[in-house]
Amino acid sequence: MLEEGSTRLALAANSKDFNYVGTAELLVTTANAKLSVLKAQLLDN
Repeated sequence: MLEEGSTRLALAANSKDFNYVGTAELLVTTANAKLSVLKAQLLDN
């Protein structure tokens, strides 16, 4: 998910087509939230 968001963000920047920015931001934000949850779970164990 993080990789796809980063790819879409790079595509938007390279092509100047900013329709991808919202989707890319959502994917990256969601992936970061999931990583934060996993990190917290690892620290608890």
